[in-house]
Amino acid sequence: MSLLMAIVLSAFLTFMLVLLFSPVAASIGLVDGPDHRKHHRGRVPLVGGLAVFCGFLFSVLTLNI
Repeated sequence: MSLLMAIVLSAFLTFMLVLLFSPVAASIGLVDGPDHRKHHRGRVPLVGGLAVFCGFLFSVLTLNI
């Protein structure tokens, strides 16, 4: 698989996994709520790192590194 194809597919996979993991994170309480130190509005799911790791792992496995 070419490098460009692996990058595009892993980015797409990461985006889709964020969309998939966010409701799951909210249902199991894996969210960050606003307080005096944080300026976001509402509760933010904490699954971005997991999605990025899965995308990275996908690209490493498809490139056979």
